[in-house]
Amino acid sequence: MLSLSIRPALLSLALLHASGVAAAEPQRPSAVDPTAAAGNPAYRSAFSDYRAMEGAPPQDWHSVNDAVTRTGGHAGALKETDAPETKPDAASPAGHAGHKH
Repeated sequence: MLSLSIRPALLSLALLHASGVAAAEPQRPSAVDPTAAAGNPAYRSAFSDYRAMEGAPPQDWHSVNDAVTRTGGHAGALKETDAPETKPDAASPAGHAGHKH
């Protein structure tokens, strides 16, 4: 146990340290005070890093669409597959006529 003469010294040292830490912190405006002054927020445009598109010059859209069609569409979506063509069975009814609800 600490002697009685050390306790007041430790207490005063702790208080000095706490007051020094509090004094070192910058004063901030109160978050609950509507009249408190606040700094202006920094503005940064979303377009500040924009770079214009570089590369191929614009082309006639008709010819570009025709080229896309000739090559199988976007990502090959219009290409015919190697799967055999399936034809409806002659015995199966056409459309929704075979549904029994």
